[in-house]
Amino acid sequence: MQLDYAIPTSAGGSARRDADLVVTASHIRGASSSRVRVDAVELSYDDGRTWHRAKLRDAEDGAARAELDAPLCGPPSCPCQSTPRTRRATP
Repeated sequence: MQLDYAIPTSAGGSARRDADLVVTASHIRGASSSRVRVDAVELSYDDGRTWHRAKLRDAEDGAARAELDAPLCGPPSCPCQSTPRTRRATP
């Protein structure tokens, strides 16, 4: 099984704190042909210290769509590094 994800980013690689994350489950070539779908996704914004289950919405072909909810980091002049990491997507 393979899990792929997509998130829109700027040319510099930054994503909006409320961007949509799409996770798609698929089979590796030659493996089972049974249908798969994503049931759960957990995200961390602090390098894995804490994890949060994302609210999922259906996307096409068994994929799931979740809206990121990265924490605010201070005034606009404050550079913010909040990298979402996916721990688990349960197919």
